[in-house]
Amino acid sequence: MWNECVRIFPYRAQVADFNRKKLRENYTEKEIITVRNESQTLEIAVGVEVILLKNIASAAGLCNGSLGIVKFLQKRADGEILYIAVDFYSYIGSFFLSSSHGKGFPVYRTDVLKWDKITSSYKKYKIFPLSLSYAYTGHKSQGANIKKVAARLGESEFCAGPNYVMLSRCRRLEDPLILDTCIAHDRFSENTNATKLRIVEDKRLKRLSENHFTIIRNQDFKSKCHQIKL
Repeated sequence: MWNECVRIFPYRAQVADFNRKKLRENYTEKEIITVRNESQTLEIAVGVEVILLKNIASAAGLCNGSLGIVKFLQKRADGEILYIAVDFYSYIGSFFLSSSHGKGFPVYRTDVLKWDKITSSYKKYKIFPLSLSYAYTGHKSQGANIKKVAARLGESEFCAGPNYVMLSRCRRLEDPLILDTCIAHDRFSENTNATKLRIVEDKRLKRLSENHFTIIRNQDFKSKCHQIKL
C-alpha cells in the first residue's frame, strides 16, 4: 500500500532520484524515452503518469499541477520529439490528437526562465513542462488533495511551514506516513527573519489603520457638531 503512494520530499534532487528509480522499477530501459534539450533531461514512458509544471490552457483545465497519462510521443523528421500527447484527467476541452496508443492533448516545449549560477542571471530555455508524478517537492504539493502520502521531512526545515504543507495533503489523519526514523524537536523553524519582519510590518500597518480611522471619526464628529450649531 505505502509502496505505491505518492512520496513528498523537501528538495528537487530527492524527487528526481526517486522518480528515476520508480520509472526503472516499472519500465524497461527499452521502454524509457530520454528527451534531452537545453537545461532539461526528461525521462518518460508511454503509460506513465506525469504532472504538468505550467499553466498552458487554464480555461480547459490544464493548469500547473494537472495530472495525466502519457499516450504517445510525436517525432520530427530529424528525430527530435515534437510533442508529448497526454491524457489529462482534468482536461475539459475537445481538442485531441490520436495514435494507435490512444488520444491525448499535445504538450509542446515552452519557454521557462531558470537561474544561471555562472552568469548570475535568468536565462530562457525551451523545455517540456512535464515531470513524473511518483514524487513531488513539498512546495509543488501545495493545494493538492492526495489519498495517501509518504513524506520525508529531512533533518531540518529550511524555512517555516514546509512540514505542515507535506503532512496536510491528505484528508484523514491515518493517510500520511512520515518516513524519517528520528525527528528532533529543535528541527522546526519557528521565527525566521522573514517572519519577524512580516510581524513588524503587520503591526505598523495596523497602527496606521487605527490612526486613519481615528482621524475620520474625529472629522465626522466635528462635522456633526457644526451642523447642530447651524
